[in-house]
Amino acid sequence: MARLFSLIRRKAVRVLALLVVLLCLAAFAIIQGDALRGKTGLFTMQTAYSVESMQAILAEWGEDGVRAYLNMMYVDFLFPLAYAVALSGAIANLTSHEHYEPGGDTLFLAPLAAGVLDWVENIFHIFMLQQPQALDPLPTLLAALAASAKWALLAVSVAAVVVGVLKWFERRKAQ
Repeated sequence: MARLFSLIRRKAVRVLALLVVLLCLAAFAIIQGDALRGKTGLFTMQTAYSVESMQAILAEWGEDGVRAYLNMMYVDFLFPLAYAVALSGAIANLTSHEHYEPGGDTLFLAPLAAGVLDWVENIFHIFMLQQPQALDPLPTLLAALAASAKWALLAVSVAAVVVGVLKWFERRKAQ
């Protein structure tokens, strides 16, 4: 754990992760194109807990939208790693500790857990969308649970970064 904490605190690692995040976001926009423009968003699709909700969204998207979403999966296996490292690095760097302290510096793990949940969600979606007309309730529910937990952990992570930045500005102002 101490090695991971030390690694993600490195500026080069954080900057590289942020660059990869930005490249992934650009790739998502290019791959998606107009296929999903003006249609139900990804967040709503990812957190659709029932087969009926998921099928309604996929019907609205049509074959082109489903294909675009599946094509985005190539990038969406790199994206969670990049955002997890970027956010974890920011959280670790904004803590007042230079070295990992067991039991005290665990918040930096939240974005890493979100990244793992994103992969779980992606795997479920890849299998589910091979036959979108024959969705099974259990994988639909599990994908939505993974996505919801991912989004909750990301919200906590972003809040931690914002609080950390505000505290950093306070310390700089006090000097």
